Amino acid sequence: MERLTFFPIAIITALISIRLNLTYVGFAMLIGLVLPITLLVRGKETYASAMPGYAFVVVGLAITLIAYLVCLHYGISFEALDQDRSFSRVVRRLPYFGLTFLSAGITALAIFLVRRRRG
Repeated sequence: MERLTFFPIAIITALISIRLNLTYVGFAMLIGLVLPITLLVRGKETYASAMPGYAFVVVGLAITLIAYLVCLHYGISFEALDQDRSFSRVVRRLPYFGLTFLSAGITALAIFLVRRRRG
């Protein structure tokens, strides 16, 4: 039952991205913002602390760097990489996952800093 609480939030996030006509990058960042906040509301406070935030930022930077190097090697953009069916699905989604991890980590760190400042 607890997992069903994320379903309405996922629907709202998708509707916001459609309404705002968000691009690939905007949707990845929106998901990264929503995930830590949703987990905090659900009571999973460990995801809104410093250590997971730093870990998400480091993983996001690593994934984004790998995606950038792939795009640089083939001379294409992140969106072109996502559309190119000659790459495996994992490689095509690297920019999306990298940006999502980065924005989730930054959001988790922001929540941690606000909570530390209050308390």
